[in-house]
Amino acid sequence: MTKYCCYFAVKILSLPLQPLFRKFERCVPVDYGTREANLIIGFVTWLLKKYHGLGEQKIHLPSTGGVIIVANHVSSIDAFAILGSSERVVRALATSNYNHIPGVKKILEIGNCIFVHEIFDVNGKLIPSNNAARDAAVEALKNNSVVLIFPFGGYHSPLKPEPPIKLGAAKIAKLANEQLLKEGKDPHVKICPMFVTGLNPNSYHKPFKCFVQKNQVGIIEYPHITPQEILDLSAEEISNRIRPLVSMHDERDATGQLICNCSRSLS
Repeated sequence: MTKYCCYFAVKILSLPLQPLFRKFERCVPVDYGTREANLIIGFVTWLLKKYHGLGEQKIHLPSTGGVIIVANHVSSIDAFAILGSSERVVRALATSNYNHIPGVKKILEIGNCIFVHEIFDVNGKLIPSNNAARDAAVEALKNNSVVLIFPFGGYHSPLKPEPPIKLGAAKIAKLANEQLLKEGKDPHVKICPMFVTGLNPNSYHKPFKCFVQKNQVGIIEYPHITPQEILDLSAEEISNRIRPLVSMHDERDATGQLICNCSRSLS
């Protein structure tokens, strides 16, 4: 009884906020399936558009087929900038390491993220245990989903040494296309490299403070890596092709030219 009373009390108290909630929901470029997801993504998208310079930018994904978005990752803003600019639903591959942060696990679950659960041995060494996440991502891609993967893993910035690029995105793309071929279907999974630019250095590695700092967010898109290229190249070759596009160190513009001083241009 108490549970139902609390539910109706919250509903009544939130009535004056419904116009604001609807405003946030209208900011979502695509329906994420639940009001909770649309409200959270819509609110952050509104925030990025109004205060962080994202504007009405839309990223250009293939209208159909599986897509892996690979991008740089220095704060929470880059993921939400991509979600708020995509007219297709985007599922992020997320580490379970974020689950201890209050509220974060619930937000990631609402966003239908694919969790990578990391397990360590008695000496603190990471035990590879990502097969479940890999298989879930492959199945999602084969069923025409869009999956966001940060190929350097966690946050990385030019203020710290660059970590080695992980082969996961390339391996997942190859596996999905190879399985489609074996099933007698046309391979359709592409890789779309992107770079989220205009982030304030004071926002780096700050999951929440980044929204308080003033940013001028934009997204640079690079040519897609086609299914045939993914099948023809090794995972290492694909990752080496991705690295300079999403690295915070060896930065290049949309034409492939090296940019100095760790800054990029949307032109």
